[in-house]
Amino acid sequence: MVPISRIRQGPENTVRIALQLDDGSRLQDTFCSGQTLWELLSHFAQTR
Repeated sequence: MVPISRIRQGPENTVRIALQLDDGSRLQDTFCSGQTLWELLSHFAQTR
């Protein structure tokens, strides 16, 4: 992993993310906007 080059500032909002799979199914959940892509993908891997 590459460390972030700046500190994140400001309010964190809630966002809804959907991940469409090859078979056409879709995984979706609500996340904090401050979460990383790695954290999102790890979450979906655990829930599948």
